[in-house]
Amino acid sequence: MADLLRDYLARAAVPPRPLAEHRSFRDFAGAGPLVLRFADHTHHLIARAFTGRLEDLRQACRSLGAQRAPAPWGADLEMRFEALPAVPLHLAFNDGEEGLPAQCRLLFEASVEAALSPGSRFTLGTYLAGALLRFPAEPTAGHPAPGQSP
Repeated sequence: MADLLRDYLARAAVPPRPLAEHRSFRDFAGAGPLVLRFADHTHHLIARAFTGRLEDLRQACRSLGAQRAPAPWGADLEMRFEALPAVPLHLAFNDGEEGLPAQCRLLFEASVEAALSPGSRFTLGTYLAGALLRFPAEPTAGHPAPGQSP
């Protein structure tokens, strides 16, 4: 986490580009070697932990200061986190249904490329996933709390 903050502060002098375009981790230059690990440590963990627990995920996001963020993805839940000043992170979650597994995507605004290195974006995403999984939600019927085995 200290490396992420150092990277952010060192790059703070570079004004962010005013783009509202959203990108997944893999869409940024330099992400290649980390793409699969990022998905395993973020998207897949969140999807597994919150399958069938949409309201718990909403509460976990809100406990971390996230705001509802209607976006064009049409997901069951779309939230926006202000991870660092001028570094928003978006979560798009679709719960599982009729044989389809739950899916989660963390999306960055394109301007984050000027603010954080690929390694720092990786750290930010995995830190958010870990924080969501630590949320002390009460399990709903038939589903354990995040981080607990069934």
